Amino acid sequence: LGVDVARVQMAKTELRTAVDSAARYAAIGLDRDGATAISNATDIASHNKVDGQPLALVAAEDIFIGNWDDASRTFTATNDYATANAVQVFGRRTAKRHTAIPLTFASVLGLNSCDIKGDYAIAKLTRSINVNQNVPATANPFLSGMPYGSVASQINPHHNPDYAGNASA
Repeated sequence: LGVDVARVQMAKTELRTAVDSAARYAAIGLDRDGATAISNATDIASHNKVDGQPLALVAAEDIFIGNWDDASRTFTATNDYATANAVQVFGRRTAKRHTAIPLTFASVLGLNSCDIKGDYAIAKLTRSINVNQNVPATANPFLSGMPYGSVASQINPHHNPDYAGNASA
């Protein structure tokens, strides 16, 4: 029985990895649209094996697009893919789907397979922002975020101190 238990535990670990990968790759697809997110999830899941078999996700049952609220730490599914910021992916290997983990020695006791389900992952997309501010090539990165008037070292290519604030200072 120890062999069967170890096999199921290994499959659970592989399932967690596959679900996490699917959620992360799906979240990247949110930048384009919901269909890309779902396609990304099913694609990467099929490249991850659970007990030697690719993980198959069913879009309507396993992949949900929605919003993650950082304050309440909750995920809410939505049909408004334009404003969605997260993807939730469930992983399952069940007898109903004909993907349950087969058991070798427990079959003597009448247990031919074991369902593993309930593992899920949520990945949030943090969208990029467009910054339209010119930074001169001679800007001093050590002054980034410093208060106006802060002074950096004179040990620089132009041998003059650099000041935080505007470029004319």
